[in-house]
Amino acid sequence: MNKIIKLLVSLLVLTFFTNTAFSVDMPKVPKVGIGGGGDKGDIDVDALADQQSALVKNMSSALSNIMKSQVKFAEALGKKDLADGLQKDIDNMNAGEATPKKDLKSAVKVSTDTQVALNKEMEQATLDTEGKIKFAEGLPPYGAGSINMIGAGMESIKLFKSLKGTKDLTIIRKLGNLIYLGKTAPSLLSTFSSATSAISAFNSKNGIEEPKEFSDATSAAQGLEL
Repeated sequence: MNKIIKLLVSLLVLTFFTNTAFSVDMPKVPKVGIGGGGDKGDIDVDALADQQSALVKNMSSALSNIMKSQVKFAEALGKKDLADGLQKDIDNMNAGEATPKKDLKSAVKVSTDTQVALNKEMEQATLDTEGKIKFAEGLPPYGAGSINMIGAGMESIKLFKSLKGTKDLTIIRKLGNLIYLGKTAPSLLSTFSSATSAISAFNSKNGIEEPKEFSDATSAAQGLEL
C-alpha cells in the first residue's frame, strides 16, 4: 500500500512540474475595431466606412456645384473651352456616395485647374451687361458648393487623423476615399478659399450683386482654419 501511495505522489509531483515548465501565456492579439469592438484607441472601420459614404456624397455634391458655377463663370469670361471640359466630371459626380476614387481625383484636379485659370482671367477682365448676368448665375451654385466643400473637407481631415497613419491594407482598401479626401482637403480648401476672395473682389469691380449663398460661403471661407 505504501508503495502505491508513494507512486501516486510521485506522479502528482511530476505532473505539476511538467505543466508549470511547459505552460506558456499566449499574447493577446490586438483587435482592429471592425464593427465597433476592440480596446481603447482601436479603429472602428465599419463606423468610418459609414462616415466615408456621407463625406463622399457631400464632396461629390460640392464639386458638382463648384463645376456648374465654373461653367457659368467661364462662359461669362468668354472661355467656352474651359466650360466644355467640365461637363464629364459634373456627370461623374452624380454617383454621390458611390463615386469611385478615380472620379473624385479627376473632379478635384479639373475643378482646381479650372479655378486657377479663371482667377487669372478675372484679374484682367471687365464684363459687359450680358457677361455680368451670366457670371451672377454661377454665384449660387458656387456658394452652395463651397460651403459643402468646407464641411466635408474639414470632417475628412479630422477622420483621416483618427487613422493614426495605419498601414493595415484592409483598412486602406476599405477607406480609400476617406484617406484620399483627408490628404487632399487642406490644399483643396486653401485653393477655393482664395478663389472665393478673388470672386468677391471681381463682383465688387463689376457691380455684381452677391446672393446669400455666396455671402455665406465668403463668411465660411474667412473663418476657415487649416
